[in-house]
Amino acid sequence: MKKSFKPKLSRFIVSLFFLGMLTSLASCKTNSDLITKTKMQQVKTKQKFNELVKEGNKSTNEYYDTIAGGDAVPESDTGAGTKGRDFTGTNEQVAGVSEADIIKTDGYQIYYLARERGALQVFDVADDKSITLSKSLTFADSYGIGMYLLPEYVVVISEKYEYVLLPEYEEFWLPGWFGYATTAITVIERTNHQVVYELNIKDNIIIDHRVIDNNLFLVGYEYITIDEEDPRPEISLLDGTETNIGYNDIYYFEDTPVHGMTKIIGLKLAADPQAITFNAKGFLGANYGYKQVYVSQTDLYLCDSNWLFTENSYYSTLTISQFELDLDKANINYVAAAIVDGSMLNQFSMDYYNGHLRVATTNIGVSWLFDEENYISTWSQVVINHLYVLKVNKRTKTFTLVGHLSEGLGKPNETIKSVRFLGDKAYIVTFETRDPLYIIDLSNPAKPVITGDIELPGYDVYQHPFGDSFVLGLGYSADDDGFTSGIKLTAYATSSGNEHEIQTYIVSTYRYESAENYWSYSYGFTEALWNHKAMLISVKDGVFAFPYFEYGFSCSYERDGDSYVSSDCQQSFSFNYQIYNIDFSRETPIAEPIKISHPAVEEYVYPINRSVLIEGVLYIFSTYHVSTYDLATKISTAPVYIA
Repeated sequence: MKKSFKPKLSRFIVSLFFLGMLTSLASCKTNSDLITKTKMQQVKTKQKFNELVKEGNKSTNEYYDTIAGGDAVPESDTGAGTKGRDFTGTNEQVAGVSEADIIKTDGYQIYYLARERGALQVFDVADDKSITLSKSLTFADSYGIGMYLLPEYVVVISEKYEYVLLPEYEEFWLPGWFGYATTAITVIERTNHQVVYELNIKDNIIIDHRVIDNNLFLVGYEYITIDEEDPRPEISLLDGTETNIGYNDIYYFEDTPVHGMTKIIGLKLAADPQAITFNAKGFLGANYGYKQVYVSQTDLYLCDSNWLFTENSYYSTLTISQFELDLDKANINYVAAAIVDGSMLNQFSMDYYNGHLRVATTNIGVSWLFDEENYISTWSQVVINHLYVLKVNKRTKTFTLVGHLSEGLGKPNETIKSVRFLGDKAYIVTFETRDPLYIIDLSNPAKPVITGDIELPGYDVYQHPFGDSFVLGLGYSADDDGFTSGIKLTAYATSSGNEHEIQTYIVSTYRYESAENYWSYSYGFTEALWNHKAMLISVKDGVFAFPYFEYGFSCSYERDGDSYVSSDCQQSFSFNYQIYNIDFSRETPIAEPIKISHPAVEEYVYPINRSVLIEGVLYIFSTYHVSTYDLATKISTAPVYIA
C-alpha cells in the first residue's frame, strides 16, 4: 500500500537540521561516533534466511513509497629479479597478489584470451624475440572474463549464459524467459593444454577474484528471490557432482540491509588435479553494484555500501568485513567487521599498511520535502569525504578508529574520483568543477594531515607513482564549469613544499561542429579509464601504454521546402594502441605517443586490447593480429594475422 507523504513543518525542520548538521558533525564526532560495531551471525535456517530477505526488501519498498510523489602501488606483474627473462605484465594493486586479465606471460609464453573469437591462444616467444602461435583452445559456450598463469596451470574465469522458459508463461503466445549466468573456473594444464578441473557456480555475477600462491579466491553475487524453494547457492564440478552452500555457511551482519548474497569461493590448486579442493561461504548484504573487494597478502576485505533511508532523507554507510586467508586450505576465517560513514569508490580506496587499514569514502546526504498540494519536491544535498585509519581488534572482532580526516578533504559538493595509497602517503582526487589532488601524510596514523594540494581542470581516475616524488594521473579534462571535454594525462611533482602540475597532455578532445546544412561529433575512449589492468606500465622502462578507441559521426542535410532531410550520414571507428614514454628528468615528462594500428578484417575493425613487455619489446594484441614495438630501436613490426 502506498504511503501518503504529507508535508509538515516539523519534517521540514528535521530535514534542514539533518543537512545542516552533517558537515559540523563530521568534524566534531568522537572516535566512537565515527565507527559502528557490528557482528556477523550465522543464518542457520531457511526460515531465518527468508526473514532477513523480506526485511531487506521492506526497507527498499518503504523508500520508493515515500518518494513516489516527488521527482526523483606496487609494480605490475613482472619477472624482474628472477633468473628468467625480464617482463612486465598485468598492472596490479598489491605486490604478491595476482589479478586476472585477458593476457598473461612468464617471459617465454604469452597466453591471450581473444574474447571476441571465444579462444585462448598460446604463443611461444623465441630468443630472437619472434613469436609463434603454438595452441588455440576454443570456449564456444562461454565468455572469457580473465585468467591467471601459474607454473603448472592456466586458470580461466568465464561466464556461461543460460535461459529457461518460466512455466507460468508457457500458455502465452509470447513466452517469458529467465536468464542467468554461471561462472566457470576452468583449470588447464600448461604441458598438454587439457582441462583437468572445472568448478561451476550457478546464478552468479562475478565481483572480483585474486590468486595468492596456489590459492584462488573468487567473490560473486547472487540475487535472491523471496520464498524460493531452495535459495542456497549451487556449485557443480566437471564430473557432474553438485552441492549447495549450507545455511550454516551463510552469514549476515547486524545493521546491514539484505538485498542479495555474496559468495566467496576458495580453490586450492595442487600438482595432482585429483587433489584440487574448494571451500564456499555466503554472506547476505548489499546489492551487486555496491560491493568492493580489497585483498592484501594475508586478508580479504569485503565492503558493502549501504544506502539507508529515513522518511525524508538518505545517506550511505560502509560495512567492512575482514577475512583471514588460510593459504593451506584456500579457506577464509572471519576476523572482524565495522561500519563507517560513506561509500567506497573502488579497490584503490582501501589499503593495508604497517598494521593499519586505510579507507577513503564519500557520504552523500540527501533530504527532501514533497508538497502534495502544489506537487513540488524540494531537495538538498551535502557531501562529506572521509579518510579513516583503522586497526583490527581480533578479540572483540571489530575495528578501532586510530585516525580520521574529513575537514578540508574536498570543497563543497566535491566527491572522491580517485585514491592511491603509497606507503605513508595518500593521494586523493575530489571533483565537482575543478580537480584538487590532495597529498596526505599518514606517517602518524592517528593524525592524517593534508600537506599539499594541486588544483587544475578535470580529474584523474587513476594515479601511478613514478619514483618517490612524482605521480602520473590518467583521467578526464574539463572546462572551468566542470563539463568533461576529453581524456588527459597529467604529470605531478609531489615532494612536500614543491607540489605542482608539471605537464598535462590532452589525449583526446570531444568535438562537436554544426553549420546550416551539416553537423558532426567525435569522442575518444579507453578501457583504462575504468580498468587499471588495461594499462601496461613499466616505471623503469618509462612506459605508460593503453588501448584507445575513437568514434565519429557526421550528417549533411538538404532543404526540402520548409524542412531538412538527411542526405549523407557517416560514422567512423578507429582503434590504436598508444605508447607514452615517461621521463621525469625532462621538462615535459610526457612525450608524444607512439600509435600502433592493426588492419581491418573483412571490412570490420577490431579493438587492440592489450600488450606485454618482454626483454624491451612490446607484444601488442588485437582480436586477429599481433605486432611488436622495440623500445630500444623504436621500430615496430607489421601486424601479423592470427589464424
